[in-house]
Amino acid sequence: MARRIFIIFFLCALIPVGGLAVIAYHHVSQQLEEQSRARLKRSVKSYSLFLFERFLILETEMTLAGTHIRGSSQDLSKSLDYSYLKRLQNRFSAMALIEPSGISRSLFGQFGKTKSLTEEERSHLNSGRHLVKILTRSGRHPDILMISPMDSGKPQSGFLAGKVNPVYLLALNEEYHLPAGTHLVLRDESQNIIHSSLPQDLPITRKFPPRAQGKTTGFFEFDWDSESYLAGFRWLFMEPQFLVAGFNITFVQSRTNAFLDIIEFRMIFPQVIILSLLVVMALSIHFIHMSLQPLERLREGTRQIAGSNFNHRVEIDSRDEFEKLGASFNQMADQLKDQFNELETNALITRSVLSSLETPKILETVISGMRECFSCEAVAIGLIDTEQTDRIHCFVADGQAAERIRSLECQLLPSEKTRLDNSSEFLIIRSNQHRPEYLSAVVGDGLGDYLVLPIFLDARLSAIITMAYRDPAALDSDRLRARQMANQVAVALSNSQLMEQLDQLNWGTLRALARAVDAKSPWTAGHSGRVTRLALQLAETLMPDPKERENLHRAGLLHDIGKLGVPVDILDKPGRLSDPEYEIMKSHPQTGARILEPIKEYKIVIPMVLQHHERFDGNVIRKDCLGSLSALGPAFWLLRTVLMR
Repeated sequence: MARRIFIIFFLCALIPVGGLAVIAYHHVSQQLEEQSRARLKRSVKSYSLFLFERFLILETEMTLAGTHIRGSSQDLSKSLDYSYLKRLQNRFSAMALIEPSGISRSLFGQFGKTKSLTEEERSHLNSGRHLVKILTRSGRHPDILMISPMDSGKPQSGFLAGKVNPVYLLALNEEYHLPAGTHLVLRDESQNIIHSSLPQDLPITRKFPPRAQGKTTGFFEFDWDSESYLAGFRWLFMEPQFLVAGFNITFVQSRTNAFLDIIEFRMIFPQVIILSLLVVMALSIHFIHMSLQPLERLREGTRQIAGSNFNHRVEIDSRDEFEKLGASFNQMADQLKDQFNELETNALITRSVLSSLETPKILETVISGMRECFSCEAVAIGLIDTEQTDRIHCFVADGQAAERIRSLECQLLPSEKTRLDNSSEFLIIRSNQHRPEYLSAVVGDGLGDYLVLPIFLDARLSAIITMAYRDPAALDSDRLRARQMANQVAVALSNSQLMEQLDQLNWGTLRALARAVDAKSPWTAGHSGRVTRLALQLAETLMPDPKERENLHRAGLLHDIGKLGVPVDILDKPGRLSDPEYEIMKSHPQTGARILEPIKEYKIVIPMVLQHHERFDGNVIRKDCLGSLSALGPAFWLLRTVLMR
C-alpha cells in the first residue's frame, strides 16, 4: 500500500513538475537570451549617447579655448590658465591655431600637418559650427580632429584645431564602464577602425559583416576559433552638427559572457528540479509514513485480537478518519471481549454441567461467570424449595462480598410467584416500581434496576436468577444474552437434579437389596445396616477421601448379598453347622462377588465383598464363631480390605 501511494504521489508530482520544468526551461532560456541581446543593444545605444555627449563637451571646450586665446599675440600656451590648460591637455592630445594663410601656431602637443579645408568645410565653419575630421594614417588608427572657428563672424581670424584624445573620448580611462566581458569597436564612415579592444585577427576587426552594412542599428553573430560571438551595433549620426557622417559603434561579447545568466540558469535549474523532486519524495515518504502508521497500529491491533488479547488498545491521535477508525476498532475489541467472555462463560457452564453434577458447585461457577460476563453489580440464584414453594434458598455474589458466595433464605409470595410464572423470558423491575421480597438478597446502594430470569424445569418454577444494575442502559443491553445464559443454567440444574434422582435411586436400590438379604433370615434383620454404620464411623477417622467412604458405604450394604445363594435352613439353623453346611456358608462371599461382577461400576466393591470374612492372617473365621459374630467384625474387615488395597 505504501508503494502504491508513493508511486501515485510521486507521479502526481513528477508529471506536472516535469512538464512545467520543460516549458519553464525553454521559455526562461528564450527570455534570458532575448534579454541578453536586448541588454547588449541598450548598452550600444547608451554608449552612442555618451559618445555624442563627449563630442559636445569637446565642442564647448574648443569654444572656450578660442575665447581665451582670441586676439592674443603672445605665446598661446601662456594665454591660458594652467589648470585650464591641463584640462585641455587631458581631452586633446594636441591643439593649434590655424591662420587663414595656412600657418599653424601650436598651443600644445605635436599637431603635424593637416589637409587643407574644402570649401564645404570652410562654409560649415564660417556658419559658426564645429567640424570633425577623420585623418587616416598608414599603420595606425585614424586621428579625430575637431576644428572650430575663432570668430564665426570673422573668417580671417582663423580656426582652432584640436586632436581629440581617444582615451578621453572613448572613456578608456574607466570613466565609463563597459558591461563585463564587452569589447568596443569604433569605425568611421569608411569602416576604418578608429579603436578596437578585440584581438586584431578577429574577423570583425578586419571587415564589418556585409549583412550589417547599410543599417543604422542591428545585431549579428559570428563564430571564430570554436567560439561564438554576439555583436550589437549602432550608427551615431553627426553630420548636421559636425559635418562628419558619423561613427559605427559596435559592442562584441562572447556567447559565454553574453549568455552567462542562461548558462547559470541551465546549470541551476536541473538541480532545482532534482532537489524539488527529492523534497517531494522525502515529503511523500514522510506523510505516507505518518498516514500508514495508524494502519500499522491497526494491523498490530488485529494481530493482538487474533491472539485473543482483547485488552489491547489502538492509540491514534491523527485527528482524522484514522482516529475515528481507531476508536471504532477499540469499541469492536470491547464488544468482542464481551462476546468471547460470554462464550467462555457459556463454555465454563457447559463444562461444569459435564464435569460436575453437584448443584452448589454449578451455582458457584454460574454466578462467578455472570459477574465477569455482564455489567451487573450483583448476581443471585435462588432455588425454590420443592416442598415449601414459598421459600427460596439464594446464593449471592455482590460488590461487598465478590470474593465469596454467601447464601440466605428469602420468601416468595404467591402473587410474586404468579407474576414470575407469567414472565417466562425475563422480568424487569425498575427503581420506581415495587420491589418484591425475593430481591432482598441483592439490595444495595445505587442498585435500582433488576433483571429477573425465571427458570422452569418440567413446567415448574424451580429457580430465579436476579441481576442488579446501576446503569439502566447496561440492563437493556444484557437482557437477551442473560436469558440465553439462564437457559444454560436451566440445563445444568436439570441435569443436576436428574443425577441426584439417579443417585437417590441407586442408594435406594442398594438399601432394598440389603433389606432383601436381611429379610431372608429374620434373626439377622438389620445386620447390613449396622455393619455399614459401624464401618462408616471408623472411616470418618481413617479415610479422609469421600470417594473411598462412598465405596465403603456401598460395600457395607452389599457385603452379604451372597447369602441369597445360601439355603434358608442353613441360615436359620439354631445349632452348630455341619461340615458340608459350613462349606456352603463359607461360599457366600464368592457368591456375592459373582452376583456383582456384571456391574462394572461396582468393580471396586467386589474385593470388599469377597474378603469381608478373612482375618488379617488370611484365614477364614472359625466355624464355631460364625454364628456368634456381631456387626463389628464384618465392619472392621470391610474397612481392612479398603486400607490394604
